[in-house]
Amino acid sequence: MIISFNPNVFQSQDPEIQLALADILTALMNANLHLIDIKNIDTIFYNEKREYIFDSNVISTIYLSLNARRVLKEFLNKKSQQNLTTLQKQHLSYIVIGIDVDNKEIHPADAYRLITERSKIIVENGINDWKFLKGICQKYSSGRTKRQSIYKLLNQAIQNENIESDNCGGVGEITKITQRWIEVTVTEIFFNIS
Repeated sequence: MIISFNPNVFQSQDPEIQLALADILTALMNANLHLIDIKNIDTIFYNEKREYIFDSNVISTIYLSLNARRVLKEFLNKKSQQNLTTLQKQHLSYIVIGIDVDNKEIHPADAYRLITERSKIIVENGINDWKFLKGICQKYSSGRTKRQSIYKLLNQAIQNENIESDNCGGVGEITKITQRWIEVTVTEIFFNIS
């Protein structure tokens, strides 16, 4: 997944949003599972001279330890040197973290859950279909294909168990299983807010 931020979210004075942003940054640098589109938030982390300035941000000073700040600086310096490829933009999902729901931005608390929880692939035959999909990702991640980098990302996520399968058991059941996961997620959100 490609993660982007609305720069305005870093200006929020809400402690819950600030904490969620710190948690997101920590999760991104620790897991290194997702790609970051840093271009639109470059001014949050760097000044015009390309000097790192996020250490003075409230999120950094209150919610990140000295060691976490050092690791974040190294992480962002590395990420700022990397450009997203056209292939990645075409084939990976893209989310924007922010607080403007009208622009389809994802609230930081919800984004944190999305970033840190395992993804599910719902298959008809949990054993055979999942083995087949894993085999395709493994085969094409080491072969010379146009989408090799995408298959490598998928294969790594499968090996790290960040993507897992769920069995739907046949025709008509995929809707039921999908609905069950939606209801579980909505229930979790409701009880976490209450």
